[in-house]
Amino acid sequence: MKIFMDNIENELDNNFFKYKILTYPDVLDKMVKDESVNPINLEINLTNICNHKCIWCTYGYLHSSTDTLDKVDVKNVLDDAYKMGVKSITWTGGGEPLVHKDFYEIIEYAAKYKFKQGLNTNGVLLNDKIIECLAKNFSYVRFSVDSGSSECTKRCHQTSENDFDKIINNIKKLCNAKKQYETNIVIGYSFLIDQSNVNDMITATQIAKDANVDYIQFKPIVNYYKSNSQFSSESAIWEKIKENFSKIRLMEDDKFKIRILEHKFSNIKLQNENFGRKYDKCYGCDLLASIGANGSVDLCCAYKGLKQWSLGNIKEEKFIDIWNGKKRQDVKRDIEIKKCPPMCKADEINRLVDFIKKFDANKEFI
Repeated sequence: MKIFMDNIENELDNNFFKYKILTYPDVLDKMVKDESVNPINLEINLTNICNHKCIWCTYGYLHSSTDTLDKVDVKNVLDDAYKMGVKSITWTGGGEPLVHKDFYEIIEYAAKYKFKQGLNTNGVLLNDKIIECLAKNFSYVRFSVDSGSSECTKRCHQTSENDFDKIINNIKKLCNAKKQYETNIVIGYSFLIDQSNVNDMITATQIAKDANVDYIQFKPIVNYYKSNSQFSSESAIWEKIKENFSKIRLMEDDKFKIRILEHKFSNIKLQNENFGRKYDKCYGCDLLASIGANGSVDLCCAYKGLKQWSLGNIKEEKFIDIWNGKKRQDVKRDIEIKKCPPMCKADEINRLVDFIKKFDANKEFI
């Protein structure tokens, strides 16, 4: 019991805790009973245009389009989301959110509803005005850096060598703004691992720590459809990663956390066992709404841009009507878990709900 409690207590400040759904017992109870629920988080892709061309980008196939949401449509969605009780908005890609010309106006509009807001960005296009707004209004900003050097950034993000210095400088500016305005925004340095950047892991950790971010996050490349890049199964890569992690963990302290998504590294080894998935239904897609830059409300973020999994379009219908419509239920019934991308955002939610539904070992005797 002590070991269990210690493990739980260690998760109290972990933004990547696998079972956040436990903090919503009423929602979890409805899911176990197969009752309808509204999303807790809404992910919005403002544009498919991106200033980087990351070699492993899950959504690289979308970048050939110039799809961009109109600010009026986004505001209408936010109006509906507020009525539906959505708790948080994630601005992500698709493309790079900061490319959108009305980004500042949109996030200011969202702030009036007191949504928790988060931003996933490569950080190059930040300016002082947006940095101040982020520091004052956002719950988190996660910088997709994936390197610890200009050379690695140029090679992996297929961009200018100068961009690495711009990113680090903007990270430092946001960290300074957090201190200046005395806010609780959580600032992170994200590092997707594959064989092309494994040698930058330790350097990146030191740079992140020196920049005063709250954490550095490591996870393997796990791609969805229409992308050839995937995490290497070569044993030499695994050994190098484990060696790096043993050194990186020593750099953690009270102000700087090392966030290694251990479950993803474990599950990726189970490719021949359906990645350890024993559930046959997706529950998490009810909690995680996703809107693409073309206006499509998609079943989940793993299916962006795929017509088969579109529930409707906010340019033609209200978001609240799409969510409550019959088509969403019909599309959900078409899901074949074995064909779903592995280790998606809903994976751990699905594992937990499935476990609770199946558990029957004298559960009445606490």
